[in-house]
Amino acid sequence: MSPECRRQLHLAEPEYEKASAEAAERARRDRPKYRLTKQAKKALGKLSPELAWLQVGTMVAHVQEQYEEAGEELCRVHDLGEDLSDLLEWLESMDPVKGLNLLNNQVPDLNLRDIPHQAPLSVVEAVLKMAVNRAGLSESDCRRLFRKS
Repeated sequence: MSPECRRQLHLAEPEYEKASAEAAERARRDRPKYRLTKQAKKALGKLSPELAWLQVGTMVAHVQEQYEEAGEELCRVHDLGEDLSDLLEWLESMDPVKGLNLLNNQVPDLNLRDIPHQAPLSVVEAVLKMAVNRAGLSESDCRRLFRKS
């Protein structure tokens, strides 16, 4: 590559970075804004909603991989098909703050500060209760979660 091409690419780089940053800012601004309820904020303590929600999703994935039969049974009991894959996909698409507000509202005794040390099946059951009760879920969330294969 010629020195002139390198110079032009180097000059274009800040413009590209600026455009990318502006696009990210627009996406952040256009995303619905949720605030933690007082109860959810208290339940989380200093733990960020993003980390807590990631831990919830990790527990569901753990049950899907390590406790497959028990996870399938929980899905059948809650009439959610045969496995946890739809539930996991739905959790990944949900805003962490919205999800934690719903989870804390439906299962207030779940310890959100220490999710990794909870019994995996109890975390999954709490998420299933939240999903089945459908409190605050949009119609598209319900359709996506409760679709039957």
